[in-house]
Amino acid sequence: KYGNGIDSNRAHHTQMMERLLGWYRGDGWFIDGNNRGFDYYNFWGFQLFNQMVYQYDPIWKEQFGKRIQDISSRLLKTVPYQYARNGGHIPWGRSLTYRFASNAAIGWAMINGNSTLSPGVARRILSGNLKYFWENGCMGENGLLNIGYLGKNQSLAENYIVPGDPYFAMHGLCCLLLPENHPFWKVKEEPMPADIAGGKVAVEGAQFSLNVSPVDGDARLYPAGQPFDRTIWQSPVKYNQHAYSATIGFCLTGEGGEDIGAGRTGYSYDGKQWMYRLRSRTLFIKPDHIASIYHLQSIGKEDRTPEFQKDELITHTLIGNDGEVHIFWHNYPDPLYLSVGGYGISIPNGDTLQETPSKQGLCIHGGDYYSTIQAVCTPEGNLYSTLLTPRKGWKHTHLFGGLGAYCSWQSKAGVPPHTPVVVYVNGTKDRVPANVKINVARTYNGLVITFEGKQFQIKIID
Repeated sequence: KYGNGIDSNRAHHTQMMERLLGWYRGDGWFIDGNNRGFDYYNFWGFQLFNQMVYQYDPIWKEQFGKRIQDISSRLLKTVPYQYARNGGHIPWGRSLTYRFASNAAIGWAMINGNSTLSPGVARRILSGNLKYFWENGCMGENGLLNIGYLGKNQSLAENYIVPGDPYFAMHGLCCLLLPENHPFWKVKEEPMPADIAGGKVAVEGAQFSLNVSPVDGDARLYPAGQPFDRTIWQSPVKYNQHAYSATIGFCLTGEGGEDIGAGRTGYSYDGKQWMYRLRSRTLFIKPDHIASIYHLQSIGKEDRTPEFQKDELITHTLIGNDGEVHIFWHNYPDPLYLSVGGYGISIPNGDTLQETPSKQGLCIHGGDYYSTIQAVCTPEGNLYSTLLTPRKGWKHTHLFGGLGAYCSWQSKAGVPPHTPVVVYVNGTKDRVPANVKINVARTYNGLVITFEGKQFQIKIID
């Protein structure tokens, strides 16, 4: 029986539990239901409720407990790489207004005694994350958690979000269920990767790599595969950028807003109407090198071409300690216009967007933030900056509030197939991005790129 005395169908619910566990894909990560994607619902959905099952249902604990423990332990191996030195976690995916609910997976594993994180590291992550949101305006002037990320920001909301939804963040305070004599409260906080040497890890189960920079402690996520279609939830900016940064955030135009090229590769048949990275599929994932591919879509007519016959845009990302190198090309038989966008930064209201061009690059600046793009080895092209003004009735075009701005490169003419474009991008806070030296050498079947002292082989035609 349920707690209120109503009969329950345990056999049916057990079948549903088995189905849920069937969505597991490894490394502690589940697909987000039938949309087959990955996002933070893994933390504030799957991990949270699996751990509650472990805690409160002895029958299911006996049946599923070992699987839940194994899933949790694998997740916690890489979770510390999702948090920046300032305490913020990497924002990506939907329902980001839940904010510090992301801590639920760590807190419940500690409650259940199956955490593989030391109590000191766990408290460093949880206290730092709560401090980050508390000190950056999550509590509104009305004393409520309003819809937004740092402060109030309706542009972040999906069409299912209502004013009470931000209070899902309370799940991130589950550590308060620990008794006062628990080591979580008693031991000294210990450093997480962002506090020391940083590091890079591949999370193949969720098809992304993580990087914590030793330069400034920023945490970044590089999604290789998101092989699904979303028609809602602002999927272009929340799922399909090449990188997501805890320190920089990203541009957005709100539910139903225009598609933008910030942080994404793009293509055009005529140089006027652009389409951008969508439904990417993983080619391979390494800690410092990922590759993905996505199909080119037709315009002006319904596309009935079978998937296996569609042409493609291939992308590689070299993950550095301070910025990334993107390499991309297409295999469409005719030349295509190509583009790539850099990091989207927040320009505070009342500030102006500043541009600093160089021979091969462009750096934009506003408030405390910088975004840079450098044409390393490209066909003839132009560098642009874009300032996103809010739609009527909206106030912000950036996750952190204010106006979003990004820089981008676009080819001047159509680029022939199998012609690689090589660009460097970075986003920084409180410092001008450093100049980098990248060497590109051509081989009979591709490129050899030297970046931060390491050589990377890029095969264009295998």
